[in-house]
Amino acid sequence: VKVVPAPASNSESSESLKESGPSKASDHDDHEADQEAKKENINGVSDPSPKDIEPEQREKANGQANDDAEEDKEAADEWDFERMARNRVKLYVLCEQRVWDDRGTGHVACLPLPDKSGFHAVVVRLEANEKNVLESKILLDTVYQKQQETLIVWSESDTTDLALSFQEKSGCEELWNKICEVQGKDPKECMLPGAPDQDENDDGESSEGASGSGNDRGGSNSNSTSKNMAFVLPPVEISRLNEIEFLLANNCNTGAQKERFANAIENQNYVQKLCDTFRMCEDVEHVKGLRALYNIIKSLFMLNKNTVIEALLHEDTLRDVVGMLEYDPLNTEHKPHREFLYERARFREILPMDNDILREKIHQAYRVQYVQDVCLPAPSLFEENNLSVLNSYIFFLRVDIVTLVSENKMLMNELFSELIDPNTNRLRRKELFAFLKELCAMSSTLQQSGPQSKEAFYKALMQNDVLCAIEPAMRSDDQDIKAIMTETLHMVVEYNSNACRDFIIRQCKDRRDDDILLNMLLRHIVSDRDPELSSATQMLQVMRMLLDPEHMAQKGEKNEFLHLFYSKCLPYFTTSLDEVVKGVNRPRKDDYHTAKKLSLVLRLLNFCVGHHSLPMRTFIIRRDFLNKVLVLLSSRHHFLALYALKLLRSVIQQKDEFYYNYVTEKNVFDKVVECLVDNGRRNNLLNSAVIELFEYMRQDDMKPVITHVVERHIDTLLTHTYVKTFRELKLRYDQNKDREEQMRRAKEEGSSSGYMREPKWKSREREMEKEEQWFDNEDEEEEEEAEEKKEEDE
Repeated sequence: VKVVPAPASNSESSESLKESGPSKASDHDDHEADQEAKKENINGVSDPSPKDIEPEQREKANGQANDDAEEDKEAADEWDFERMARNRVKLYVLCEQRVWDDRGTGHVACLPLPDKSGFHAVVVRLEANEKNVLESKILLDTVYQKQQETLIVWSESDTTDLALSFQEKSGCEELWNKICEVQGKDPKECMLPGAPDQDENDDGESSEGASGSGNDRGGSNSNSTSKNMAFVLPPVEISRLNEIEFLLANNCNTGAQKERFANAIENQNYVQKLCDTFRMCEDVEHVKGLRALYNIIKSLFMLNKNTVIEALLHEDTLRDVVGMLEYDPLNTEHKPHREFLYERARFREILPMDNDILREKIHQAYRVQYVQDVCLPAPSLFEENNLSVLNSYIFFLRVDIVTLVSENKMLMNELFSELIDPNTNRLRRKELFAFLKELCAMSSTLQQSGPQSKEAFYKALMQNDVLCAIEPAMRSDDQDIKAIMTETLHMVVEYNSNACRDFIIRQCKDRRDDDILLNMLLRHIVSDRDPELSSATQMLQVMRMLLDPEHMAQKGEKNEFLHLFYSKCLPYFTTSLDEVVKGVNRPRKDDYHTAKKLSLVLRLLNFCVGHHSLPMRTFIIRRDFLNKVLVLLSSRHHFLALYALKLLRSVIQQKDEFYYNYVTEKNVFDKVVECLVDNGRRNNLLNSAVIELFEYMRQDDMKPVITHVVERHIDTLLTHTYVKTFRELKLRYDQNKDREEQMRRAKEEGSSSGYMREPKWKSREREMEKEEQWFDNEDEEEEEEAEEKKEEDE
């Protein structure tokens, strides 16, 4: 193929092709396109490869090839054909930016090649300079598409897409018939199903016609329907699987194309025929056919059409569809998906289900989720939207399952009666909590309100006293039960934390501290035996949601709940911290698991400092809590030391005079300076965090704390000369002292002279008052004179 670059200027506009018109994505750059185009000249003779020519013959062969190419070019330019309105066209080439580039206006003809080889070529000659801008040989495997009655589109290679836009319909019809004749096809039957609808582009919007006026969507839909009825997919035969694979992979780029394929697949019962052919291929071990079927099924999922997805996931075809997805050409090992889904996977009916529809939907949801997560390849960034229908299919299955379960009062009563019963055995309780957790997880995708909503589901849970099932689970010694319960509680609290707080307040009355439910939840944070404390971390999130004052509905509820927490729960919760640091200068236990648990304790305390100013301040000051926490600065686990330092910074950040007095009176910064000295000149995160704390104090000019630190530790701090923070801290201290001295002297001078000099702004204010009074008096005098004059006139 030869495509000549576009002329410098061309004022004529496109008759029927928009820039966003029919296109196929180009996956290679222009250089590769040029190389591909050079492989074949207009005569169909391949250029000789340097590997096949001896070195001494190379120069001669190259010269001969250049001479032949020049002769062919001159011969093609001399071809003569009609130049009439019906064969007047515009040539477009799809550029790298996926925009149709106008290469000029000319006339087109389908002419036999001069070498008498029997091949024909599509030739476009420009009007401006009588030069051929296109010479494209018609090959049997080239797929041509006729669109909009005035448009012919085709791909010369994987990198070059071309389009001819005709001025008149008759010219387009004439060339189309000629191309079909050369390829040996019937023009009425060779319309490719992948051709975009004449009135639709990729977004489903109407395109401009030859006259420039758009068609309405109603006409587009009726036109599309008539074409879909006429289109027939290739028959499903083992010998034609590669053809079907190619057709689906290369002609489903637009919404209109996908719609045509979806309608044809539904009308021809195509999925069932593919399943029949798959069983035949497996019987004869036809590996190539099985791999082609894998790509076909994957392409059918990517069509993203409801009718196709429903046919693929129907109970009569799903097993064979899963079987086809076992033969991924990219995997050398065969994956037994069917064996796992239909033989190894066992459905355990935790509660008796007399509803066959519910049972079937549970089976179906599990298998479809497996197909999406395991069988289908992970979608790329550009393919994520192509599985939206499959995601919706799973979503509505979950909606149906949650709705059917929550509306089954007998099933819900049995579920929660067993969960609340303290005599339920450990294994049974674990199964029931797992069932409840799956229900809550499914409900997370529901809408917020409505008959089938998250609100209706959690309302049903609350009516069945779901929170009463927490206490028996927390009393269990099984860590798995506690972990499942924590996940379930997290979802319940996240949806309705107020109801959970009300239940905890009612439950704690007339109970010992150990039996309070809130203490049971806190105890789980410091007693979790998981090495990574995943369940404890999730319980920490639950506690933060419960203690967040922004989520508390009423002031009375807030005060009552916080009083319960700080009087009966927080002292109990910090016992594990006291056991490690009380009365010592270094932690008694400094293993990794203990450090992780204490870090969770510090994270919750840090949250309380920022959200509960008054009760947390009282707790810290009365118990001298910071001096206990800062013992952890000497831990060999730096992450724990950083959490301890972060708590001190949060306290200082409150800029509270009570905190300032506490920090200075209890010499809290002694341990911070010791940590800095012990760390030495090591440039690590702990060292940087300590320096940043002092820098923060200096920038915010925290006078009481700066004075305390400088007067007590400045000699030690100034030995760290690799940063200027401590020198500037001393400078700020000196400036504050000078300012205080000046104010003291000014005060003494004023008291010794008997009066204090009045500020300028006050004297100026008094002068303005005098001026206003003068103006007011003057106005009164003028009014009196006016009245006297009036009386005299009378």
